[in-house]
Amino acid sequence: MLKRVLFLTIVSALALVSSTTSAIAASPWDTVNGKISSNTIDIAKNSTDIANMAVTVAANASAIADNTAAIEANANLIAALLERIEALEDQIALLPLGIDTDGDGLYDREERLIGTDPANPDMDGDGLNDGDEVLVHGSDPHNPDSDGDGLTDADEVLHGSDPNNSDTDNDGIPDAIEVADGTDPTNHDTDGDSFFDGDDAFPLNPSEWMDTDNDGIGNNADLDDDDDGLSDIDEAFYGTDPESIDSDGDYLEDGDEVNVYGTNPMLMDTDSDGLDDGAEFGYGTDPLNWDSDGDGWPDGAEVWIYFTSPMDPLSHP
Repeated sequence: MLKRVLFLTIVSALALVSSTTSAIAASPWDTVNGKISSNTIDIAKNSTDIANMAVTVAANASAIADNTAAIEANANLIAALLERIEALEDQIALLPLGIDTDGDGLYDREERLIGTDPANPDMDGDGLNDGDEVLVHGSDPHNPDSDGDGLTDADEVLHGSDPNNSDTDNDGIPDAIEVADGTDPTNHDTDGDSFFDGDDAFPLNPSEWMDTDNDGIGNNADLDDDDDGLSDIDEAFYGTDPESIDSDGDYLEDGDEVNVYGTNPMLMDTDSDGLDDGAEFGYGTDPLNWDSDGDGWPDGAEVWIYFTSPMDPLSHP
């Protein structure tokens, strides 16, 4: 294409020079003044300039053609170079990334970066090789118990618990204790009784979950849940709390109030004298008699207001 343009340019320039020369030959004289017309001279000069410019254009066109060929050659070289690079990348992809001296799944250079021993597959001796700790479990290859719960990382993997979480199932009991007690460290309610193992007094017994008196017998089977001397049935009769040894808070156990003292286990001050039933025993007064010394003054008033003796009939306000 470029050569065709060059050819047409030269042909056009030569044609223009030829027509100009013909015009000069046909009318070289100024018929008025009898000499060569100035216009004819100018035309001849311009024709010469055009011819020179045509030659320059032809030279430039030739140079451009040469450069175009060079660009095409470079493009071919670049394409070939890219093909070689792609082939080299494919070869590199097939090469191993490095040496794994101890066969633990980590290359030696990786071990050096994280501070483990490239010649020891289990640097912390926890039963998991360093590669599994780093690449699979995310545990610390320098620490045999990454989460500090008392189980080695290998034991955690064995039981399915998380070596990076001391209480995998979030039931309030560390994984190591669950394993020792026989509960499941991955299940917050091992026996399925709807009570978290950490809140269940019997985490392996779906029928029991509370032991109010800590006697080892679950409340469902225990006849006296709070071990206060009143059976659960009697507590229901008296209206007391079967899970509290002192329902009225007077410092006397419900069983003693009913079976020993004859006081009301639902009233702090059975005789309403201003002294709680438990305090009456401290002062030696009668919790069933509001005026233990018979001096006409309530026991509570003598103790708290007048500071007289509730056990001496001569000591009164």
